[in-house]
Amino acid sequence: MKKDLCRDTTNGKIFGVCAGLASHWGWELWLVRIVMFSGLILVPNVVFVGYMLAWFILEPCNGKRTTVLGGESKRSEEKTESGSVPTLKETVWQAGESSSIVLNELKRSFDEIEGRIRRVEEVVTSKEFSLHREFKKL
Repeated sequence: MKKDLCRDTTNGKIFGVCAGLASHWGWELWLVRIVMFSGLILVPNVVFVGYMLAWFILEPCNGKRTTVLGGESKRSEEKTESGSVPTLKETVWQAGESSSIVLNELKRSFDEIEGRIRRVEEVVTSKEFSLHREFKKL
């Protein structure tokens, strides 16, 4: 389920290489930036040349991705279903929503379903419904 490797210029700071790698691997963006910065300190020539090569080689993304930045989800033009539940992180470095955000979304969905069930119960238990049902039996 990997996405295409490209530069994510909408969520990137400099050229979008780190954001594109994070989106491709399904990692948190902050982790890729820390690894890149650590690489710049430890082996600056290799990482700098690799970053510049990635900038020239990788094409910019089309801008229709969802990238998680530090716990905040930035959604782009691509619309999702209104009842969809956000993906939950399985490990710390994976991109996704924290458990509290997913639980709040699930609570909102269940509250909506409960409201719909209550409206159906009001109709079914009303006297008018009983009256119409008795007339249909005649």
